[in-house]
Amino acid sequence: MSAPEKGPEHAYAPAVGDVVTDARTGREGRVMGHVGPLWQLRPLPGGREWDADPEHMRPNPSLAERRDAANDGGNLDDWSL
Repeated sequence: MSAPEKGPEHAYAPAVGDVVTDARTGREGRVMGHVGPLWQLRPLPGGREWDADPEHMRPNPSLAERRDAANDGGNLDDWSL
């Protein structure tokens, strides 16, 4: 029995504006667009874009989702960023 083939239908398909993590570098960035097979990501605080392979890109939960998960429904006034 062979391993399942990994095809394009299994790759994450980001949209412009998505916040993602480049698993290759560990950096978070906002998707700005793509040229050919590589996507351009810009650091969240701004700065120079870098090229990322979509096979190494992972979607990031939104800030609200992170707060909810960390807080588990508690008082958001106590949350510090």
